[in-house]
Amino acid sequence: MGVAKPAMPVGEGTMVGAVIDVARSAGLDPVVVVTGFHRDEVAEAVGDTASLVHNPEAASGNMSSLLVGLGEIGDADITVVLLSDMPLVEASTIEALCRELVASEAMCGWTQYTDGRGHPIAFAPRGIEAIDTLSGTKALWPFFDSLEDDERYELFVDEARPLDINTPADYQNLTTQRSPENGERKTENPPP
Repeated sequence: MGVAKPAMPVGEGTMVGAVIDVARSAGLDPVVVVTGFHRDEVAEAVGDTASLVHNPEAASGNMSSLLVGLGEIGDADITVVLLSDMPLVEASTIEALCRELVASEAMCGWTQYTDGRGHPIAFAPRGIEAIDTLSGTKALWPFFDSLEDDERYELFVDEARPLDINTPADYQNLTTQRSPENGERKTENPPP
C-alpha cells in the first residue's frame, strides 16, 4: 500500500497495536514484533508494548521474518504467529488453537475458516525445529500440506477469515468494522 501498514490508525491505536493487544489478551508472552520495511514507523507504533527485532533480509520473503522472530522468542511451549495486517483475529481463537494444539500433540496447527485456512498459526517446539530450513514467501503452507494427519492440527472456526489488510479498500472496510457506531467488531467468533 506504499505506507507502513502496521502503523496505520485503527480506533485509538494502530494496526500493530491492535494485534499486540489481542496477543496479550490471549496470554501470549513474550510478544515479539519483527520489523522489515518501514522499520522506524513500526517501531514507533509499537513503542514499549512488545519486544522488537529487525529483519534486514525482509525482501527475501516472509519466512525470513518468521525465523528472525523465532530466534528472539527462544524456548516456548507454543509459538503463535500473528500478522500485523490482520487486527481482527480474536483472542478466543488464539486461545483455542493453543489449547487444542497441545491436546493433539501435533507439531503445528492453523485456523480453518469457512472460506479457507488462515491465521493464527501455531507451533509446538518440534514444529519450530522442522521449519528451521524453510525459505521464501508462503513456504509454510506447502510444508503444512506435506505433514501427516497426526503432525498437524486444524482449528475449525465457523465464520469467514478475519480481514487481511492489503489494499486501501480493505483498510476502509477495517475502519468501518471497528467504528464506534458498529462496536469494536461486527462479528464474534463462536465459543471454541
